[in-house]
Amino acid sequence: MAVNTHAQWPVPDLNVPRYVIGRIGTGGDMQMGRKLAQEHRDLLHGLLQDADEIYLMCGMGGGTGSGAAPVIARMARSLDAYVYAAVTEPLPYEGDQRRRNAEAGIAALKEIASELDVVRRRDLMRLLEQIPVMSQVSRLMTGALVWHTLSRLL
Repeated sequence: MAVNTHAQWPVPDLNVPRYVIGRIGTGGDMQMGRKLAQEHRDLLHGLLQDADEIYLMCGMGGGTGSGAAPVIARMARSLDAYVYAAVTEPLPYEGDQRRRNAEAGIAALKEIASELDVVRRRDLMRLLEQIPVMSQVSRLMTGALVWHTLSRLL
């Protein structure tokens, strides 16, 4: 399944069920991401309840990844699921606020997830540029597409 906080989610068809837990995103506000996940606790709990393993992939630094992802991970752990989280850090030019949000979200996930891998988005972009077909795609990537690519690789 895939979850986001923005109703006009610009992600290609993932061939998985998609759930929107907000309308217009979080505006980079971690508290808003956390609040939206908590407000949709029943929906998320229902989606997670039969899972033995949860693979949580997101970009950190905004409200959805840094705010909602730890709430979702905590729900999954409370259901005794193994939680593997693979997250990307923001690029340096995205600013100090996104970096601080990412650090806070990653710290929260470290305490909750069974396993956590942090991928520097800059390194991921370099890796994808070495693959001929991906060099063109990587120029067009957004945070959502990075998440999509990660989910395909893992």
